[in-house]
Amino acid sequence: MGLAEDLAAVFQEVGPEVAVHKYSDDSIFHEFIDFSNESSSAFVLYDEYMSSCIFPHSTHIEEGDKIVLTLNGDVYIVLFTEDEIFENEAISKQAIIYQCNHIISVYRRDGETRDENYDLIPNWVEVFIDEDVLFVGKASSKTLVQQPYGNFRQGENKIYASKFLDMRENDRCILHLPDEDVPFRIKLKEVFSLPGVFEYSVEYDTRE
Repeated sequence: MGLAEDLAAVFQEVGPEVAVHKYSDDSIFHEFIDFSNESSSAFVLYDEYMSSCIFPHSTHIEEGDKIVLTLNGDVYIVLFTEDEIFENEAISKQAIIYQCNHIISVYRRDGETRDENYDLIPNWVEVFIDEDVLFVGKASSKTLVQQPYGNFRQGENKIYASKFLDMRENDRCILHLPDEDVPFRIKLKEVFSLPGVFEYSVEYDTRE
């Protein structure tokens, strides 16, 4: 048995179990990982809200996948993966992840119809519902409570979502809060520094 197999056996004995949700083929598989609340020093800029974990080298994890900790249901998105090499052998796969804090649904405008008064109103068609993302900024009349994994600049509304989610500029994004659903318009889709997610600038949506 090689070192990679030894590490996988250790993870199964002592590591937390996660469910990996693969957007690319809608499959779910379970693995045991080595989880840390500290991210790699190479990504120190993101340490405030990112973590790192190590998967067995045989994993099918890829950037943009969603992982859920079986123990407490915490949800993370995989930002970046790379092989860990020891004596010229790939022994495991390190992943940089961020923790999601909100659920969104996304709708896209598709033409218009007339209401009972024969006025033209826009059609909004569902793109997807109830997906986990990281939202930062001001969701309603009060600033969201800051999480231990995120200290963010005030006044900006940003969504960080898996690269596999179909989100476009001018889509309507419904942020589901405990006591209300808040509509946002996607102003700008930006490439994030790490390949597993896109960054979206959003503003409160006043459209019909």
